Amino acid sequence: MIRRYRSARPVALAVCLTVGWLFLSSLSRAADSEYMARWSDGSTSSPATLRDWNDPSAEPRLGDRRLFEGSSSFTSLWRLPLSPLAKPGMRVELTGGDRLSGELLGWSSGQEDPYETQPPHFIFRPSTAMQPPEAKYLQTVRITASFVRRIVWEAVAGDAYQPGVVWLRNGGRIPFRTYRWNGASVNVLTSTGLRELSFAEIAEIHLPLDDEWSRYFETASHLTPDGKGLWVRLETNQGSLLTTSTQRLQGRHWGDRNRQADWYQLIQPAWSLDPLWIRLPQIVSWQTWLVTEPPLGWFTPSSVAHTPVFGSGWQPQWNTSVQGERLVTGSDWSQSGWGVFGSATLTFNLPPFVEAVHTGWGFDPAARQGGCASATIRWMGEANEGTLFDSGEKTGHDPAIRTDWLSLPADATPRQLQLATDMRADAASRGRDPLDIRDFTNWIDPQIRISPGIAGQSTAQASQLTLPGWTGWNVLGWRNDGEPTAAVSVRNQLETWNSREPRFRSIARIAGDALLLSRKFPLKPDDRWITIHAARPTDIAGTILCAVRINGQGVGIAPLPRREGPIDPQPVVFNIEAFAGQSALCEIVLFGDGSPAEFDFRGVAFSRHTPGIFPIFDEEEDFPDRLTDGEGTARISTDLPYSGRMSLEVRATGKSGPQLLVEEIPIREQPKLGEYRFLTFAWRKVDDEKKSKETIRLLVAHEGRIGGAIADAALDRLRGRPAVTRRGGREIPLEDRGMRHGYTYDAGDMKQSAGAPLRVDWSLPRNWQWVSRDLIGDFGSLSLTGLGFDTTGETAAFYDSIFLARTPQDVDRIKEILRTRKEPPKLPEGVKNITVRDEEYGPLLRQVAPQFVAMNSLSGLTLVGQHEGENDVVKSHPLEQNRPCRLLAHFAKAGSGPVTLKGRLRAEKEKDFKLVTLVNGRIIDDRLISGQDQWIDLEIDLTPHINTKIPLTVEVRQESNNWNYEFAWWKSLRVTGL
Repeated sequence: MIRRYRSARPVALAVCLTVGWLFLSSLSRAADSEYMARWSDGSTSSPATLRDWNDPSAEPRLGDRRLFEGSSSFTSLWRLPLSPLAKPGMRVELTGGDRLSGELLGWSSGQEDPYETQPPHFIFRPSTAMQPPEAKYLQTVRITASFVRRIVWEAVAGDAYQPGVVWLRNGGRIPFRTYRWNGASVNVLTSTGLRELSFAEIAEIHLPLDDEWSRYFETASHLTPDGKGLWVRLETNQGSLLTTSTQRLQGRHWGDRNRQADWYQLIQPAWSLDPLWIRLPQIVSWQTWLVTEPPLGWFTPSSVAHTPVFGSGWQPQWNTSVQGERLVTGSDWSQSGWGVFGSATLTFNLPPFVEAVHTGWGFDPAARQGGCASATIRWMGEANEGTLFDSGEKTGHDPAIRTDWLSLPADATPRQLQLATDMRADAASRGRDPLDIRDFTNWIDPQIRISPGIAGQSTAQASQLTLPGWTGWNVLGWRNDGEPTAAVSVRNQLETWNSREPRFRSIARIAGDALLLSRKFPLKPDDRWITIHAARPTDIAGTILCAVRINGQGVGIAPLPRREGPIDPQPVVFNIEAFAGQSALCEIVLFGDGSPAEFDFRGVAFSRHTPGIFPIFDEEEDFPDRLTDGEGTARISTDLPYSGRMSLEVRATGKSGPQLLVEEIPIREQPKLGEYRFLTFAWRKVDDEKKSKETIRLLVAHEGRIGGAIADAALDRLRGRPAVTRRGGREIPLEDRGMRHGYTYDAGDMKQSAGAPLRVDWSLPRNWQWVSRDLIGDFGSLSLTGLGFDTTGETAAFYDSIFLARTPQDVDRIKEILRTRKEPPKLPEGVKNITVRDEEYGPLLRQVAPQFVAMNSLSGLTLVGQHEGENDVVKSHPLEQNRPCRLLAHFAKAGSGPVTLKGRLRAEKEKDFKLVTLVNGRIIDDRLISGQDQWIDLEIDLTPHINTKIPLTVEVRQESNNWNYEFAWWKSLRVTGL
């Protein structure tokens, strides 16, 4: 009996828990909100439960009806019961009517990370959490500055937007004409001169009105670049309005997939550089529209006229009733429109491609079925005007009116559209209101229709602004047949490499045959490399070639890498040492191989070192002068360095050796360009004649702490206090792995105790030892701010070749660089240089063909001092029998005069090869170059084959004839007449 009782007890408990869980689960589901929708066919649905909007692969539904179903999708969706309209305080307002509640913290130029440039933007902290659900810290959002219309720190100016005015917290008001942002301030140009205002001084700033139509199509190039799908505007219970699209919206969940409280909407508006995670319970309503049918409220009225009977009355209000409540007319709820009182006229300037308008109109509940008014929609051109709609006399008893689409005359340019209401004080209706007391009416859901052709064309033209890496560049696209084309077409892609923070990116496709990016840069004297951070998507097979010219001279050509994981691929990198210190016109040409040519373009950087390798100490004679902290002595030694000409000699005289303080360098698990993970160095320690036990150490500084300071933090943890460092006003915990060893490496035979450095070798490196360490595996993520050098005993320690590397491949490159220094390659007699990698051809090819770049030469290019009577000649060979060696030159403009391809070349003795010349992709010359002809002076007239309206591409191919020693010797090659 006892055994039976004891065995039944857990079963009963399990049953109770299961029943309890089911009961609580049912309560949770029962607590889910219901929603009501209006559909594109004009119908409305009864309250129902939202389903399946928590799974990216599912189709969201309201009840059994799909929310996004072609021509019958929803146009508005509301959570029930309808919540009061939120009154946002601190906020930023954006072109088109979006707004985000929260606090603006600062401004950024977007150029801080040269490898991933962004447009100028604001740093903003939302009033509610919008970061990924598992994020540890409150997220800030980057808001593109060009979209911002109004910033409110302290609401003092009312609801009306007044362009070009600053309100100060002390009550002052400053009109201004132009402005320029700094980190935490703004310079405004007033009638009395330039004035700088800190954010702490400003209550509100209303920026000058920009071209709203240009901004609309720029928004379209982000949200629906192909014109497909719907725009979606979300309203939150904090008063934020956030416009995204079905291409940039995905339902997610975190926790119980059956609880709407655990549902999220992952969105990314056009103005946000970051994805936003909006919890479903925060969302009050959704509104949708096609790119060709935007809300009229996206655009600011050119004038607002109001003629009340008494005083100033209630002024027209955007998206609310005149009393600040929701737009409600009868049973119709609206997220978009205007509330008006009495007689009022809203006037809009419309371009000729706006074809039609439709709206609804009716009395607000504040009228309490009283009042009497009429509504008219009018248009006015230069010489004509007319009425599109007249409601006639209506009272608060009458239901709301919804018009059909009303066509606008096509011949009236420019045009104005007027939405007008009249209080009808002289009406015979029983609801007439001569004192204008109850004439509260609302324009609901006004929309305009844009010509689809113009919408598509304007969106395509704006697409070149979509890629952040192109900020500041001139972009030109062309087709080889001379037909005009946009530079690129763009599509949205959800990047999920980082599962914790997926984000939407704009992926571009070359619209024609090629595109050219050009920009002038002042190169610094120590600029040695140009990095093009662009890559092909994983799922696109086509190849894209990237050719670079500086000041008319070829630098190099290479294919864009494929992006296949969370770590940035190795970028396209070329040596530009020959142009250092110059004012440089940089031209980048991208072109495909005939397959779909898509790419993700993030930035162009000039630097003194390649992006995957950061030299901390590598042949710098002034390095000891930068060891400005700590105790000890350091000097440059030329006695038996590990690599090159010198090493660092350190002697300790106290607790720690000299320390190097440098700029902050991020060490990350998945390093982007400009971030690193691996540390490589060489060290040795002179043997002590006393044969005492000694060590050699290398200390890593993290967030300004090094050595003893990190040890003190570890002791704090033992005492029960958090071990932290401060950054940007917030506390960052030190990594346990780093604290365990004090962020220090050592080698030697000295006995270790708890908290000792991470031992690399248990014997002292009496000869040079090269070390490669994974900083993440050893210490965890850190911000490297310096190095310390330390040793025990009286003898010296030596350090050399200290590098940071981003990937294991970069570690291998460091090893190859050091090996080559130790054992320089021996060149054959008469050979000046050999270059085997395509991306390194540039400096050598410029000896004979400075306008050209080259690729696909078997065994690379060879520069010889003398060959068959000519000095300084370059040798090449086709890569394979069916893969020619290619020399290409791109020119932004061909000009109208005669253009000629000239050169001097020859084949190997008794051998031959085919020489094929192409202009803009078309073969214009095909000849056999024979070794029996000695040196050949090439001269080909390109003029008949040039289209002066598009850039000029000249390609010279060295093709195989019989695959038998088909070397070409180049003395010169150039295009003249440009």
